[in-house]
Amino acid sequence: MKAALPILVLLVLLAAACGNGEPVGVTRVTLARDDGNGEPGQPTLVFSPADRTFHAVIDLDHVAGALEARLIWIAVDAGGETNETIDVATFRGVEANVVKGRLTLPSDWPVGKYRLEIYLNGQLEETVDFTVESDRNNRDAGSAAPAAARPGRS
Repeated sequence: MKAALPILVLLVLLAAACGNGEPVGVTRVTLARDDGNGEPGQPTLVFSPADRTFHAVIDLDHVAGALEARLIWIAVDAGGETNETIDVATFRGVEANVVKGRLTLPSDWPVGKYRLEIYLNGQLEETVDFTVESDRNNRDAGSAAPAAARPGRS
């Protein structure tokens, strides 16, 4: 019985680390410019063509064990492309309440409309539309919070 106790404690800790079994949700998505050190800097929904790196910081409603997060970056209408997937980043086995992703282009971004789609465990959880505008039209817009009430969520 003494040998079973450490195993039982380990199983309880693992179960607690995996969350309470509830589906994980997104509480906030922040898109940001690069801070010059490879980290998220100034939040915005309007980037400049010279902002070579877009950062996404996704806050989840609780720590989720064995989470699979997929970020799909899309050119909605930019540089002659329409609804073209630019990049897909998948994070497997994540145990966190924050997911961070980034997208970098070695040259200036084409002016236009873009979208980030966020999937958690195979379900589309959130989309964030953002733009790249010429410097004279560029303005800051902050972060995007998910809709307060969506069907099937409380």
